Amino acid sequence: MSKSKLPERASLEYLKKIAKERLLELRQSDPKTKLAAAQRAVAREYGFSNWRELKAEVDRRQNSDVQEFFEACAGGAIERARELVGKNRELVRSANKQGWTGLHAAAQHGHAEIVRLVLQHGADPNAREPGDHTYPLHWAAAHGHVDTVRALLDAGTEVHGVGDDHALDVIGWA
Repeated sequence: MSKSKLPERASLEYLKKIAKERLLELRQSDPKTKLAAAQRAVAREYGFSNWRELKAEVDRRQNSDVQEFFEACAGGAIERARELVGKNRELVRSANKQGWTGLHAAAQHGHAEIVRLVLQHGADPNAREPGDHTYPLHWAAAHGHVDTVRALLDAGTEVHGVGDDHALDVIGWA
């Protein structure tokens, strides 16, 4: 196979599974075969010279999707967010490089429709970001986005928001 055959949303977990299956096959002819040899064989099938290059490409694609999803959530691009979630439902549980979820971004900017969309697709209303250890509700309350606060409360978010680094809880942020 060539590099162009690698699925657009390739899963590293799936590729690892293929490598383990390949290892079992290779060990039938050489019991001393190491996992690295099986990984290299899988990478070469997809047009990469080694596993590290294959993994880097999968990571690059996933990071690109996460960043685009995050930007759609922050920018209120509901149709783009819907399209991205339709292609990859895992995006609603992913975080950007700063540890924010798309739900945090949508809540901060008051995009209640996007908040509802990502919640319907499995986003965690109680996801904490690593900076201030806040929930999306903290950010919606802090910016006075009442519709967004309601959407989060309807989804079962932690009402008090105890545990943020500022010890203000949600009411303090509001």
